[in-house]
Amino acid sequence: MMDMTPETTSILDAAEAQIRDGGYGAINIAQIAEITGLTADQIQTHFRDIEYLATRVSERYRLRFIGALGAAEAEPAADQLAKLVAMVRFALVEEDKMCLCGMFGAQIAVLPPMVAEEIRHFFHQVLDWVTDVFRQTDVEDPRKRARETVATLEGAMIMARTLAEVQAFDDAAEAVLRS
Repeated sequence: MMDMTPETTSILDAAEAQIRDGGYGAINIAQIAEITGLTADQIQTHFRDIEYLATRVSERYRLRFIGALGAAEAEPAADQLAKLVAMVRFALVEEDKMCLCGMFGAQIAVLPPMVAEEIRHFFHQVLDWVTDVFRQTDVEDPRKRARETVATLEGAMIMARTLAEVQAFDDAAEAVLRS
């Protein structure tokens, strides 16, 4: 990860908000400059181009998300799944945002290679964590159940935002927690 000066943090924060609202095409350097009080040239001294900026935003998001999950074996599986659901629900309800990597995952075919690779890295790490959680249970195929769980939560987030109904997410999350 890069040096996190106050300037780089404010640039990353502004870009992350844009991405989580509108995806890769929503990244707007002029708006980031306005939000941060920096010039476009100052932003470019930190981030040479939009691809590099989006990659660093994605990397920071991944590290923060995985760090918040902690060790898969730290708590009972049910508690770990509840934590994952709560983190996703917090993004949806409290932050009123999409999961950054879910947003980018939907756009994977049009993302620059460096960004796409970071998004794949996020999903591999999350799937590994959920797989490790399910290994604590009697689930027959932990990896399959992990893919089902992550797909359900990401899809539920899209459904809830599309319909403007948090209950759509809560219903899916309830099914995940029963698994």
